[in-house]
Amino acid sequence: MKRNSTGAPSTCQQVAWNQPRLAPVGIYKRVAATARSSSPDRAPTTFNALLAMLRLTEIRLSIEHHPSALRAAILTRLGVASDELVRFDVFRRGVDARRRSAILFIYTIDAEVRNEAGVLARSRGDTRISAAPDTSYHFVGSRPASSLGHTTRPVIIGMGPAGLFAALILAQSGFRPIVLERGKCVRERTKDTFAMWRGGVLNPESNTQFGEGGAGTFSDGKLHSQIKDPKHYGRKVLREFVAAGAPDETRSQTAGPKARAD
Repeated sequence: MKRNSTGAPSTCQQVAWNQPRLAPVGIYKRVAATARSSSPDRAPTTFNALLAMLRLTEIRLSIEHHPSALRAAILTRLGVASDELVRFDVFRRGVDARRRSAILFIYTIDAEVRNEAGVLARSRGDTRISAAPDTSYHFVGSRPASSLGHTTRPVIIGMGPAGLFAALILAQSGFRPIVLERGKCVRERTKDTFAMWRGGVLNPESNTQFGEGGAGTFSDGKLHSQIKDPKHYGRKVLREFVAAGAPDETRSQTAGPKARAD
């Protein structure tokens, strides 16, 4: 492991979450800010409300639709008056581009209405209307209070997506994980990677394989429909992105052009 002028491990190679649910040391404070006690999955007032909401699927609108058209489509699907729709959230917005002459947005909506039980009963048989599932992340455990004075800390090898989120979950659970990464920070690593691609100069310690972000940092983007995500782990990831500063519409975008949950 490389060391800096003080003899300590380089910040880019060792990142430690020093306090439960607090940001890590060094340059990665922006990544672990969501490990604070205000984590979105630790805010029951935000997500418990979803348990009483209705899930509407397959709402299809033109990609050029007026913002008011979505609310109108929800009212039509539910068969309720405007004042009965308390609020709604865009859970997912995808794009159906199979017909170039009629490209559509496909919405999945979580809606809160008055007399939800009655609306759900009246819609029985319509598979496009159901009770909204609980999509919050449920932690499998937490650090025992009796171990707070212990110096043993979990160690994670690699700062790719899996390593970063493993560290985040451990920090949010009250542990103090240490992340070890062989390569450089992403900005420095980008320069080294481009030098290899454009000039054939390989830095064995900083390239497409080693460094902050993992191998996927320089690979093609992958679309994830979340269809096969029964435990909603993907929602946890998107919520952390938003909590770390990503646009709020990130939570509802699955494919296609930039989405906005109006």
